[in-house]
Amino acid sequence: MPTSLHRLLASAALLTATVQAQAAGGPTLYGTITAGLSYIDHIGANNEHVTRTSNSEWGTSLIGMQVAEPIAPGLQLQTRLESGFNTATGTVGSDGMLFSRYATLGVESKTWGKLETGRSMAYTNDVWYIDPMGLNWSSSATLTKGHSWNAWSHTVGYRSPERGGLAIGLQTTVGERACRSTAGVLSYQRGALDVRAIYDETRDNQGHLSGLFDASRELIVGARYERGANAWFAAYNIVRAPDAAAGADTSMQHVWAGVNRKIGNRDLLRLGVYGARTNVTDSRALLLAGGWEHSFAPALTLWATAAVVRNSRDAAFPVAAYWQDLPAPGATQHTVNGGLIYTF
Repeated sequence: MPTSLHRLLASAALLTATVQAQAAGGPTLYGTITAGLSYIDHIGANNEHVTRTSNSEWGTSLIGMQVAEPIAPGLQLQTRLESGFNTATGTVGSDGMLFSRYATLGVESKTWGKLETGRSMAYTNDVWYIDPMGLNWSSSATLTKGHSWNAWSHTVGYRSPERGGLAIGLQTTVGERACRSTAGVLSYQRGALDVRAIYDETRDNQGHLSGLFDASRELIVGARYERGANAWFAAYNIVRAPDAAAGADTSMQHVWAGVNRKIGNRDLLRLGVYGARTNVTDSRALLLAGGWEHSFAPALTLWATAAVVRNSRDAAFPVAAYWQDLPAPGATQHTVNGGLIYTF
């Protein structure tokens, strides 16, 4: 039987069992479906353009199941199974994984925090809280090739409860010599202010920090402040790869700022400005992105995004996180996308 059919049958069996269990008051089934259209221009040396059905440009299409089972006073057993999927092709997971985002088992106490193990999204995804574009495809992840939004296997993670507005998270991969990863997050929330410090490190199969976008360490420090209908954002990000080959970039500075504005109860406008500069090749890029969300109902949202990236003479940063659609060095690239998000 083909592998794809195996995975399809496994997914169907999982969902059937989950729905039955949920009806009996068991596990919780949830999901997000995102679909629309996107356009990108000035791709490659021939300045090509592409229009495609979009998938996860604004919010990942995913399906998952959660269980929280009391096992002692003040202590819960928790498990989470979650996979992303492509609404354009119908494919589930990635690289042969059915549960590409989460496959975790852990325990949580309101007093001591949460300890979990398995496959998990990296804790550095917390950058979402301080990104004016909500970590979509034209956002803080674009100029860093999604450095902060990875999923890791073989993880052990701990998140503390909040004390006086402070909370920490620590995560590492265990048992893998190659491409081992570590993350740490520190947050402070008080009233309208949310401040975050985020660190992560991923090494290559030799244990080295050899590539700015693939095997490196990064530190992000940023904040969000809400006042009335507005939320203001600012952050500084430094990425380092000290073991990179001679002549290659060994660090990149990345900064951003932006604002969100609520209009009534149904509309949200977003604006983000992102700048990056490397140290050796002096590659520079400025990304400007704007977005609009309209809520038709609590579960259904319309979104639209427009963005432009301006590159220095030798730089080739993309306007969206499709790094297969890189522009020619020095090119200015544009994108427009939009669609619907349904959550359940």
